[in-house]
Amino acid sequence: MTEKPKPPFRPKSYQIKPDRIQAVQLTTDNVEQVADWCGGEIFKDPMVLMVPSLQNRLTGRVQADIGYWVVKNSEGRFSVYDDAAFKQKYERSGIRVEAGEPIQAVFNFNNPSNPPGAAAAAEVSRQLSADPRLRHRLGG
Repeated sequence: MTEKPKPPFRPKSYQIKPDRIQAVQLTTDNVEQVADWCGGEIFKDPMVLMVPSLQNRLTGRVQADIGYWVVKNSEGRFSVYDDAAFKQKYERSGIRVEAGEPIQAVFNFNNPSNPPGAAAAAEVSRQLSADPRLRHRLGG
């Protein structure tokens, strides 16, 4: 009886599954709201937010400076990224709003047609007002 030849060794390619997140860039104007959202603690001199996170297993908290991004993943865990790391890792996702659920969007800062700030807020508003299922919630 002859032995069947072994197939050649070929590792297969895999990628990380997409994870829909919620993200907020920390500013002096929203630091209290972000602290309430993530259960963080504000320190004022200099102003930083200590965010509960598994990123630092020793203290269970990680520091978010003004301009950093606080990210909540689909499992409800928080992490913190500086602006450059956030922009490298995340891009704007398709906006999908179900009744009673928050808008979950991440912005792709490398795409000039999708800028951050007021223009992005206007785009979200436009998309929401165009959805007949949500129009009544927006007063339209």
